[in-house]
Amino acid sequence: MQEVFSPAKLIIFCLVFLFFFSIPVFTIMQMQNIDNEKKIKYDLRQLESWAEVYRMKNGSLKGFSDDVEIKVLKIDLAAITGNPAEIHHDESYSKYCIKAMKGDKVFCIDDTGYLGNDGTACTQGVGRCMN
Repeated sequence: MQEVFSPAKLIIFCLVFLFFFSIPVFTIMQMQNIDNEKKIKYDLRQLESWAEVYRMKNGSLKGFSDDVEIKVLKIDLAAITGNPAEIHHDESYSKYCIKAMKGDKVFCIDDTGYLGNDGTACTQGVGRCMN
């Protein structure tokens, strides 16, 4: 009598199954990363819009970080990235930059409209993503 599933056939079957099962899992994970990046950039653009409205309404950006709408967007960014968003101003509160970090990527937006993946210059007192 011949065996239907020998141990070697079972191992080969499992390897082929795992290989083909891993392709959709990998694809879904990549799509999730792309979706998260789009959400981060969308929230940063919303913060940019709120900053301009706040500046027109108050004459400067002093107190911008304490505004209720800004706090909600910062909470949303923290939920997506796992890190708190950072809002930095220059000394006169006329320039700003907002930085969100997800893993090793740093997303930054400033009042010039720049939105990029590098925010190393975005610190308190500078108010710009790049020098």
